[in-house]
Amino acid sequence: MSATNITALIGGVIILVLLLIYLGQWREKAKDARQRQLNALLDRLRLFKALATGLPPQYAPKDIRLLVVTRAQETIKELANLGHRGDHESQAEEWEVIKENIKSQADFPQLDLQNQAVMQEVRKLLKGLYKFIEVQVQKGRIEKKTGVKHLLNTQFLIVRSLADSHVNKAKHAQATNRPRVAIHHYHDAIEALGKIEKNPLAQKSMLIYRQRIKELEKLATEAAHSKSEAVAEGSDRLSAQLDKMVTEEEKWKKKQSYD
Repeated sequence: MSATNITALIGGVIILVLLLIYLGQWREKAKDARQRQLNALLDRLRLFKALATGLPPQYAPKDIRLLVVTRAQETIKELANLGHRGDHESQAEEWEVIKENIKSQADFPQLDLQNQAVMQEVRKLLKGLYKFIEVQVQKGRIEKKTGVKHLLNTQFLIVRSLADSHVNKAKHAQATNRPRVAIHHYHDAIEALGKIEKNPLAQKSMLIYRQRIKELEKLATEAAHSKSEAVAEGSDRLSAQLDKMVTEEEKWKKKQSYD
């Protein structure tokens, strides 16, 4: 075998080895990419379930929740097409039940919206819902005008969920006859909504809270006036009693001197 042939053979072996290494790396990268894609789809499916079943109806419109269901069903199909090992048929049936519950407006489990931990979770889900709507608008699944309306509404609900905690405290203070404390909490609610003061829904709520503050100011003034009158009346009554006691004492002294 000539030197040229030997060199060519060695070169061919080297090229083959390099090609095998490249193919191995490519397969590993493809495997990693597929796994990342699967993980992203599974995370998305978990988020969709939380949005569809974890948000009270007043925080997520019916049509948006149904769109979440549609995207979840599409995600299950994507997982199946990628060869994900899972009971996709059972998952699809579960989402059909969720869909029917949303359509029939089935009773939603009562959440303690005065609980800070619960409200924090609600805000987290609302932020996820905002991003979901944003993506659907970008991909043309929601008409832009409708999408903007939903985005403004969700933005308002995120901030309102924080303002609601202040409003609940204000209502409790008012119920326990502490109007000044209630006023303070309503001011906190207005400050929270001030972050989105250009949002029409926020402006409407801020007007309502300012009106309540005016009403509470009036109640607080009346309560303070009544209290001052009661103190004055009590003081006058005490003075009258003291005068009476002094008069009776003087009469008694005079009687003793005559006796």
